[in-house]
Amino acid sequence: MDIQRVKELLTPALERADEVSWEWLLEGIANGDIQLWMGKESALTTRIIYGLHTELQWLMVGGKLNEVLEMVPDIENWAKSMGCSKARFIGRKGWAKVLTNLNYKIKPQVSMTKEL
Repeated sequence: MDIQRVKELLTPALERADEVSWEWLLEGIANGDIQLWMGKESALTTRIIYGLHTELQWLMVGGKLNEVLEMVPDIENWAKSMGCSKARFIGRKGWAKVLTNLNYKIKPQVSMTKEL
C-alpha cells in the first residue's frame, strides 16, 4: 500500500468528514476492519456493518469519479459474497444524482452533532 498515494487521493474527502481521522482509517485498514480499494487514479474505503442487516458502508471516496463508478460493481459483488444484503452511502448532496443512477435510493434522515 502506497500510503502517500492513498493520502493524496483521500485527503479532500477526509477534510470534509469531521467524524473520521487518518489514524482511525489507517488502523482500520491495517487490522482488516476497513477495506481499501485502489484504482489507478482513485481510492475508496468501505467497511462491513453487522446488525439487523449486514451491510456495506462506503466511507471515504477520492479521485476520478468515472473510475470510482467502474469499481462499484466489483465492490458490491464482493460485499454480497461477504453476506451483505445492503449498501449504505452517506455523503454530500452531490452524490445523490450519481448514486441514484446505480439504483441507490435516497432515504430522508437528519444528521445532528453537538460538541461536548
